[in-house]
Amino acid sequence: MNIMAIKVLILKYLGRAAPYVMDDFHDYFNSCGHEALLLDFPRIKEKCKTGEEKSTILYTTMLNALSEFKPDMVMGYGATSAFALSLQSGNIINLVTMLKIPCVSIYYDNPLTPSCFDSSHPLMDSNLSYFFIWDRHYVNEFKKLGIEKSYYCPIAANIRRFKKFPRNDDDAQRFGADVSFVGSYTLKRELILRPLLDAGLDLVIWGYDWDKAADPRFRAANRGVADNQTELVKVYNYSKVNINITVDQGISSLNMRVFDCIASGGFLVSDYKSDFDELFDKDEVVTYKRNTELPGIVKYYLEHEDERIAMARKARKKVLAEHNYAKRVEFIVKTMEEEGAFDGGKWWRKLGPVNEALSQIFTLVPSGAEATEDEPSKLEIEENEYEESVSQ
Repeated sequence: MNIMAIKVLILKYLGRAAPYVMDDFHDYFNSCGHEALLLDFPRIKEKCKTGEEKSTILYTTMLNALSEFKPDMVMGYGATSAFALSLQSGNIINLVTMLKIPCVSIYYDNPLTPSCFDSSHPLMDSNLSYFFIWDRHYVNEFKKLGIEKSYYCPIAANIRRFKKFPRNDDDAQRFGADVSFVGSYTLKRELILRPLLDAGLDLVIWGYDWDKAADPRFRAANRGVADNQTELVKVYNYSKVNINITVDQGISSLNMRVFDCIASGGFLVSDYKSDFDELFDKDEVVTYKRNTELPGIVKYYLEHEDERIAMARKARKKVLAEHNYAKRVEFIVKTMEEEGAFDGGKWWRKLGPVNEALSQIFTLVPSGAEATEDEPSKLEIEENEYEESVSQ
């Protein structure tokens, strides 16, 4: 089946993780034969001096993009796919679905968190809103609520950024270690990692808030935060063993750290999740179920370098072939085609003169109102699975 070429408008907002997700999708939609336009709202607002200027430029930027680009669908991270407008009547509408444009939400976190779901779901149209969710548990929960356009879509790696590097001695000294962990501090993570320190292993930590650790050894092991764009890939390249600890909302799914580390050629030891059984073979990854297992597993693979390297190579081959953004783009477009998302004809042809129709919508918005500046930020979850994996 040939996949049709579409035009995608991608909305990008602030966040620890969401900007990277949208950048990656923008990159890969374009490289896969589609046409994608990215609206980087934080960067656009940097030019504004007042709140009213910010509000106005958000509206006008979105309306101009719709009028000139005429997308076949709009995509956002989580609830930010809904471009919320506050009308003079006091009602809040989703401009995207009001115009009958298919609206795609990418969820790499818990979409049922009340702070997100309670605000965003009323803005979604059951016929036009499509939810691609990284964890089967939440897909099933959506289905139970009658949200049928919900699909399991695992996270992927940007294999252009996360890749195997030729050895560089300076980078190896700065980013290398026998054992590395990338992730923000939680007490649970401290307890899981503590046996590694008790066993005398060379553990290095990259991430936020490790100054909160009760054990001072963790504060000493912390090297700070690795930049996602330039440094994180080097941590994975030059660490002999990379430890992964999923945050609690990842029920069965694999977080971004799994795919990024493996794509970088890193050897991964992760807490067990059932998706490992479906997405990888047993000789590609190593998992643990109790923290007491970790020292023995790590010591074994530090001592058996050939076995460690062979597993990392095989896992990397799998990610490069099956778990990259090109595959996810193909899945999303194919799914929407099969669901008939594009069967109704071009939305803008039903409006008449597009500029005139959108100008009428703009007049419905009260002067100086703050729309997407506040609305989506309230819908985004501050700490989520993908946020942890990208921002440490």
